Amino acid sequence: EFVISFPPTPDIYPIMDAPKGGLPIQGTGYLFEKRNDKLNIGKGLADIESLVTVKEFPFLADGILRTDDAKRIPYSNELDIGELQFTHFSDSNYKDKEPTLGIKIPKGTVIFELTQEFEKGVLTTVEKRTLRLPELEGAKFERLGLSSEILIGKNASPNIDLITMGGGPRVSLVKNVTQKINLFGIPMEFEVLDVGSNSEKCKIRANNVSDWIDVQDTKDIGGIPIGVVDIFTSNDEETLNDGCDVYIPGLKVYFALTGEVKIETEEIEELSNGVVTKVVSLSRREIEMDKMLLTWTADDDVFITQEQPLVLPGLESVMFFMNGYYAGQEEHTIIEPTSGDKISLSTSLKDYDVELDILLDIDDDGDWDFVGRDDDEKLVTNTAGSFTFNEDEDEWFIVTKVKGGEGETRVVRTNIQDDGVDFIDYDGSIIDTAVEEGDDFEIGDMALTVDSFNDDEVNITMKSPEALNASLVTTEGLLIKIPMQLDDGSITSEGVNSFEPTEVKIRMEAEDYDDDIGEGVNDILLSAEFDGNESTVKIINKTAFSNNNLYEINETNIFVGYIDASEETCTSKVLWHKEDDQDWVELWYSGEETYANIYLMSPIMKVITEE
Repeated sequence: EFVISFPPTPDIYPIMDAPKGGLPIQGTGYLFEKRNDKLNIGKGLADIESLVTVKEFPFLADGILRTDDAKRIPYSNELDIGELQFTHFSDSNYKDKEPTLGIKIPKGTVIFELTQEFEKGVLTTVEKRTLRLPELEGAKFERLGLSSEILIGKNASPNIDLITMGGGPRVSLVKNVTQKINLFGIPMEFEVLDVGSNSEKCKIRANNVSDWIDVQDTKDIGGIPIGVVDIFTSNDEETLNDGCDVYIPGLKVYFALTGEVKIETEEIEELSNGVVTKVVSLSRREIEMDKMLLTWTADDDVFITQEQPLVLPGLESVMFFMNGYYAGQEEHTIIEPTSGDKISLSTSLKDYDVELDILLDIDDDGDWDFVGRDDDEKLVTNTAGSFTFNEDEDEWFIVTKVKGGEGETRVVRTNIQDDGVDFIDYDGSIIDTAVEEGDDFEIGDMALTVDSFNDDEVNITMKSPEALNASLVTTEGLLIKIPMQLDDGSITSEGVNSFEPTEVKIRMEAEDYDDDIGEGVNDILLSAEFDGNESTVKIINKTAFSNNNLYEINETNIFVGYIDASEETCTSKVLWHKEDDQDWVELWYSGEETYANIYLMSPIMKVITEE
């Protein structure tokens, strides 16, 4: 007595290390990821690996086609991956438009094409009357992990009509002998009870249910599809007993010459097939089969998400599976109205968190008048050259330096003394004391000079060439271009050619592939403006977002979007709040690479969760 298990338990495979943002998996699979190339938002699976072979996915192991006349013909497998893009989407066909990270595959998209290419062509003759291919019939091979045996082959140049039987293991069942098979973890017993007198059918028991099955056909017995490929009797020279050769579970697949794929009599709309042949000899009626193709095309919109894998229809032997999304170490930034006439910004800098009022409409007329909290608590942001800080009119000055992937921002005030100027950081720590006229001093890595001072104000020159005007660099490396007030009183932002008193732009710039600050491609552009005389913050460039859009969350009037990261490595999650009279925006930015873990898997797998 021996017991066959199908499918093999995942426990025979090692446990894959858990990817960042995901869980360990046991089974066979390929993670779409390379050392320096991960699946960022906006990238496609084919951008990572367009042609999957046994090197990436052991499930595609090279095989051998074995014919009934003992020929052994090696073949290789490869999957050509279609245009499957990882994005942020909302769709009425998926969870009632819930905003989701994943892959939306539109109807008509090729998901993959399997090519099985033979090392040398499989030679067969073509019977004159029936067009049958006798050398192909009985040949055994594997296709995407499923055993297959050609029952009938017909020529219809340039294609071939094939009917195959396969699925699980091929088992010889002998009359009145019980065979134990472990199917999907459930122990089952199978036995041949009788064989038809003309050897065209046999009666099979599956546990306590039995029925007759015709040769080269399948039938569901006791909930298990069984396929009979051959019947043998004690009258045969090579056997002493009656019985039959079966596939358990059995799958009869019809690969039509016109391209359709049918399982039993049901056409699998998503699958199409093709066979590449060539004529070897017209006189001898010989052809050669070089390749077999199987194409999977979406017949409706389908999805790959954390909650929903995508399984190969009909054959169900491979699937795409999403195992988490790595968002990195996120930092939180908020830009919001704090009253009807102010806009504030809160974020994390290298050494402390800040909350700054950055715009003020002092006379409630719907125009921005000052950068800062009040007319005597202004924010000095135009500091990349020479600037003046007045203790009676100004609250803070902001200095920022960026060089490649290194950046620093300090928010500073002064305390003018008789013997010099003290410089005090936002967190209350002392930067320097008693700096006299003409003296150099440092704020972090930035070099400055006190040009002159009096009882009320200090004239300062920034000497670091990498200094930026009106900018903040957050802890994770997000560059925020905040408003600045020019000498004529107008308010604008660095790099924004806009001087509208009612609308001031705020730009947020990510890092690029090399982690250079402010060099990312897709900037977030906000507008601080007025709705009536009430201050509000709006997003004005949806093109920076995945699918060029933000999506409403459950009819809350809160919209969520993710910045497209196909040309950079890190993204931002953005919420645009419209639920109240005054809009506001919050953002989570990660200075690390952010990406999805999407696998091509065999269904023989399990996810390892914590106890």
